[in-house]
Amino acid sequence: MRENMIFNPSIYQLRESSLKRMLAIINNQKNVTNNQILFFGDSIFEFCDVKRYFPNNKIINCGIAGATSDELLWIIDEAVIKYHPQKVFIHVGTNDLGNTTMHSPP
Repeated sequence: MRENMIFNPSIYQLRESSLKRMLAIINNQKNVTNNQILFFGDSIFEFCDVKRYFPNNKIINCGIAGATSDELLWIIDEAVIKYHPQKVFIHVGTNDLGNTTMHSPP
């Protein structure tokens, strides 16, 4: 899952799709009211139809496919705090397992 990356020692490299998703999450802040339910995590949330399971609630989906715990920590201010959610559901860690991280080998 390293997508033919050219490794650069000690530099964490992001996928283009992750960057686009992060920008979409930041841009979406303009269209959201406070006190909604926010889902934050990896692809399990991004690709889940959370509105289907919570049809009577205002939902914000800030899942980022392929995101590791480190990446999610980098964007938590933009993807969670600035939305001022009423509740937050968090799912992290799946992409930290195995050979899925995009960190260049030492």
